[in-house]
Amino acid sequence: MKRSLIILTCYDDFFGQQVEAWVSLDMEKLKATFAGLGYPPRVYSYHQLANNPIDIENSYIVYSGNPDREYYMYAEDILLMLLKHNNILIPSFDVNRCHENKGYQELYKRQVGIEDPRSIYLGSIRELHNYKPGFPLVFKLPFGAASRHVRLIKSRKKLIKHIKSCDTLWRNHLKRFLKERVKKYLLPFRYVREYDEYFLKQDVRHILQPYIPNLENDYKVLVFFDKYYVFKRLVRRRDFRASGSGKFLFETPPDALLDYAEEVYDQLDLPIAGLDICFNGKMHYLLEFQGIHIGPIGIVRSTGFYNRDKNRWQFTEERPDLEREYASAVVKYIRKKYDHENPDH
Repeated sequence: MKRSLIILTCYDDFFGQQVEAWVSLDMEKLKATFAGLGYPPRVYSYHQLANNPIDIENSYIVYSGNPDREYYMYAEDILLMLLKHNNILIPSFDVNRCHENKGYQELYKRQVGIEDPRSIYLGSIRELHNYKPGFPLVFKLPFGAASRHVRLIKSRKKLIKHIKSCDTLWRNHLKRFLKERVKKYLLPFRYVREYDEYFLKQDVRHILQPYIPNLENDYKVLVFFDKYYVFKRLVRRRDFRASGSGKFLFETPPDALLDYAEEVYDQLDLPIAGLDICFNGKMHYLLEFQGIHIGPIGIVRSTGFYNRDKNRWQFTEERPDLEREYASAVVKYIRKKYDHENPDH
């Protein structure tokens, strides 16, 4: 039996994203494109599914992300429940979990065979003593775009200091300080220091990534199944970061870059991807990737795309159309991966 296709939207029919992260794709255009490709969709909002019995089953669930972390977790609850009804999430729940979660992203990359650069993912500063990372290294918090919460750390002492500085829940510290004083001096029989330390402490999840020196740029590669849109991002002045620099160039990429992008895209198993790739003169590295809520500047401002034709990369000039390419990539992915379930296609 052919599965139907469901599109999930956030509040106000939002389905991300345009160049501006808060602007939705054109839902009417997206629905019409899916229908023209043989998959007329039904559209539901997350709140509808959260507050009514879920009667969706045996369907493809197409969804996007949300930059608000609370809403993202709300949506994740609903996606998990949909999985219990024999639905298929596109992209997968693993890919969804990688969104705004660089820690899980490291686990997922390792799971699918992408080993380098080999990072360390820790849940607490108390675990650091088990490892001897090389310095300098790149420190990351699990969340944040455009290089927010990314720092170059040059010594273990500075690393420990920086991890402690990331504990930003000052309300917890104030609460702990006041409770300690009240209990210690007014209610000493109720004061247990270890109890307060356990329940009021805040651990800081963090990623320690090997530093790749002397980079002048990296590449952003947007993959819409078999179409590759590439631009070069220049490193910020007196900095080591390219993401968020605002300095980018559209120029012909090396074939080796496209070969590597194709290799890691196939390993990640998703219809659409944003790949952050660097080259140190010898090897390419996947620094991060996005599978939902991808910034589409690479396609919107492009004049065409690269694709492989008879083992050669060729460039095709084409006016970009974000909704068309989104729907097309999803349908191509479905037909390739689940074709045995859809004999009509």
